[in-house]
Amino acid sequence: MYKLLIGILVLVVLAGSCGVGTYKVGVRNVNWVKDHATAGAHQLGFEIVGYEGYQVAPILGGMVWYTMKRNPDNGIIYEGGFSKWGNEVHIYNTKAIDAIKP
Repeated sequence: MYKLLIGILVLVVLAGSCGVGTYKVGVRNVNWVKDHATAGAHQLGFEIVGYEGYQVAPILGGMVWYTMKRNPDNGIIYEGGFSKWGNEVHIYNTKAIDAIKP
């Protein structure tokens, strides 16, 4: 019984430390993306108008979500996830969130 309790304790400690490590890896590029998002959006013809948050992504290193409008403005607000790819900012899952107005 004593060995079982020690084994469970070891598993809990290891699982907790792995979770922290995964989180740190998952947000490793978030600050870089925040610093370069405006220029990346501008290159693609967008202007950032709002911040939605970030998403932990262990493989890609984090994705930052923004709302944007086209430049020149067409009256539609878009949202998209910005991620670092090499030394570039890429926008994923871009969609219009108010294209059809009542």
